[in-house]
Amino acid sequence: MRLRPLLAASLLGLSVFALTPEGGLDLEVRSANATIALLMTTEELVTVSKHVVVATPVERVSKWEKVAGSNRIVTYTRLEVEDAIVGKTETSVWVRTLGGKVDKLGQSVAGEAEFKLGEPSVVFLAPVDETLVVVGMAQGHFPVAEVEGERVLRSSPDVGTLVRKKGDKRRSAREDLLGTKLAAAKTKILEVAKAAGK
Repeated sequence: MRLRPLLAASLLGLSVFALTPEGGLDLEVRSANATIALLMTTEELVTVSKHVVVATPVERVSKWEKVAGSNRIVTYTRLEVEDAIVGKTETSVWVRTLGGKVDKLGQSVAGEAEFKLGEPSVVFLAPVDETLVVVGMAQGHFPVAEVEGERVLRSSPDVGTLVRKKGDKRRSAREDLLGTKLAAAKTKILEVAKAAGK
């Protein structure tokens, strides 16, 4: 699966909203469109990823940048890497997501990964245009929550609309990983990576 078509398709879900100085929404809000994406398997996420990490967002900055030929707001989030499950990486990496807020203007992309500062996640990452992005947008982002003393994978806040390719009976990464304990998820990811020769 190629990242550029996925990234370009994700821009269809871009919505723009204006914020008042007090932080509230301006009355001139344009409606958002939903992002529709094909469900990805764990194998697809791992194959496309250069890195799969357990990491915690500690800092972010949003700015205007040219993406797919248009000026867009993007957000760079610095992740402190706790564990590199697949691929070697630095102890800290910057990851670009689409959308964010610059001054009074904000852009939101349905289906994009949403990092919450201080909340650890399992993240599937790949380089695009000399920066790291989340593979499959929100499909490659699994926040980790403490549940009864166990660290468990949860869903990214906004995955958009996910559909299964006609006739595809394979389990999606969400079916494999959501609700799974972190240790079991890491084992599954490592097994898939080994089978893929990574």
